[in-house]
Amino acid sequence: MKNLNKNSAKPLYLQLADLLIPEIKKIPVGEKFAPERQIAAEYNLGLIVARAALQKLAREGYLNRVVSRGTYVASHRPVKKQARQSYKILLFWPIGRSLPHSEAAQAIISRSSNEGHALDVREIDRSEIIDGKNAGAVISDAARNYDGVIWIDSFTNFYPAAPAKLAAISRKTIFINSYLNHPELTCVLRNNYSAVFDLTAHLLDSGRRRIGFAGDHTGRLFITERYRGYCDALKTRGSELDPRLVHMDLDGLVLNNGAELAENILRDRKILPDAMVCCTDYLAIGLVSRLRERGLRVPEDMAVTGFDNTAMAEQFNPAITSADQGYTAMGVAAMHLLLSQLDGIIEPGIKALVPCPLFFRKSSAKI
Repeated sequence: MKNLNKNSAKPLYLQLADLLIPEIKKIPVGEKFAPERQIAAEYNLGLIVARAALQKLAREGYLNRVVSRGTYVASHRPVKKQARQSYKILLFWPIGRSLPHSEAAQAIISRSSNEGHALDVREIDRSEIIDGKNAGAVISDAARNYDGVIWIDSFTNFYPAAPAKLAAISRKTIFINSYLNHPELTCVLRNNYSAVFDLTAHLLDSGRRRIGFAGDHTGRLFITERYRGYCDALKTRGSELDPRLVHMDLDGLVLNNGAELAENILRDRKILPDAMVCCTDYLAIGLVSRLRERGLRVPEDMAVTGFDNTAMAEQFNPAITSADQGYTAMGVAAMHLLLSQLDGIIEPGIKALVPCPLFFRKSSAKI
């Protein structure tokens, strides 16, 4: 992919637009420019990303897109930008407003304040909407009274019913940490896959060879994506996956499940892993605590990594290597995408992935 970074907080369509400007300047004004399918193929991107980049460049005056005829070079310089309209935006936030959701919210509040947008914040009670009976209706009703709506949090149970209802207001809505499999709905997600790929590669680079993975049995998207990153890292580095080191039968990802995981691992010491990739920091901390009770040392006997970059992981002894959840970057991306959709610069439907910075600590230190 030409100079495009999928792990960057800058959306791919913006990166692509920057790369296309020099290409536009090589073509005389009035001449035809490459179609979106050709651009998507050349840069190994989806059509939606290529389309969003061309729409942005058309909005800026570089291109003129003519229905059924194609895209033409309109100018080698951008037109003067008009002042952005002020919008009324509603932010749905999980009740309690706890970290890390507040990191995304703060980024949204800051941008709204700086640009003069009116922002209302409404708490959402999971117990009332997690069954899916009224989640779609809550968002749709809000969209009637606001120019834009941002939803923070994940409610997987209502996804099957929600997309069809929400497609009608797709330009007005952004979902943070929620994957809705609909081509017209915009979602901002963390790059779980890439983070765990890099954590696993770090363990391999540290000399670990029997690396295990731990999640739960729910099949939630973030777990399957993290597991996929783990598997691909092993494959890319030429290390075979040993199914006996994979533990996906836990009931949860909290401290007690970490202790349970330790007992499962220690049941057969002949296949003891020398490193474990855990789906959460709490699982990692519970694992390390029980391993030490049973006489094993971390990281000397077994390296351990977590995910979420919690305060507990940083303060624990040994401090846990982890991946940050990237909520600040998700908040920044969500506001950018919402305003761009409301301004008509891009079309809804982007599934934006933001990077998860890694924090390497003592629990995975090289021995």
